[in-house]
Amino acid sequence: MTYNPNSIKAGWATTMADLGETFEKWGVTQWEVRPMREVDKKYHWPGTDNPPEVTVSYVHHGDTVKLAMSKHPYYFQNFRILFFALETMRMNEARGLDEVLRDAYLQLSAPARERDPWEVLGLRSDADQDAIEAVYRAKAKRLHPDVGGSAEAFQELQKAYEAVKA
Repeated sequence: MTYNPNSIKAGWATTMADLGETFEKWGVTQWEVRPMREVDKKYHWPGTDNPPEVTVSYVHHGDTVKLAMSKHPYYFQNFRILFFALETMRMNEARGLDEVLRDAYLQLSAPARERDPWEVLGLRSDADQDAIEAVYRAKAKRLHPDVGGSAEAFQELQKAYEAVKA
C-alpha cells in the first residue's frame, strides 16, 4: 500500500508540537528539526536540485539518530511522515516489539544502491568524449547478454553511458 501525502492535513506547527509530545513520552530530550521552520510553500518538481528535505536528529538511549525525508513535494508532508515514523517507533518500543522488528529488518537485503556512472565506466569525471565512447564500446562487447554477460550489468553500463555522454 502506498502512502498518499495529499491526505496530510496537519501543518508544520502542528507536526512540531506532535513531535515534541512524542519525544517527551519517549524520554528524548535532545532533538532537532532541519529546517527549523517550513521554508516555503513552493512545490518541488521532480528532477530539480533542491528537494524539500526535512531531517530530524535525536539522541535515544545514548545513540544519535538522524532521519531524513525528501520524497514528497512539500516540506510539511516530509516532516509529517518523519513524525509518523518516529511515533510508530516509540509505540513499537512501548509494545515490546522493537527488538523483534530490529531483527527482522536486519535480515532483509539492503536497498540497491545506484553506482556512480564514472565508477561503472571505470573513468575519471574529466575523461573526454572519445575515451568515454571507447570504454563504453569495449565494456558493452564484454557485458552484452548475447556474449555471456548479464542483462543487469549491461543495463547498468548503458545507464552510466547515457548519464555521462555529452
